[in-house]
Amino acid sequence: MTTLDGEHIRMVEAVLFAAEEPLDATSIAERLPRDIEVEAVLEAVRTKYEKAGFRLVKIDKKYAFRSAS
Repeated sequence: MTTLDGEHIRMVEAVLFAAEEPLDATSIAERLPRDIEVEAVLEAVRTKYEKAGFRLVKIDKKYAFRSAS
């Protein structure tokens, strides 16, 4: 188990912002170093943006940033 840190969050944010369509956790993990616990980082990203102008949402089994309501 690795420590969740800001660098991991930034990596996942970058992958999601650059994606043309929602990505599943496996697709996100394939773009990151092996030691990153993707599900934990996705939860941290979701929490980080829950009160922002956009949010991390899970659509079916895929993740994407969307405008907040």
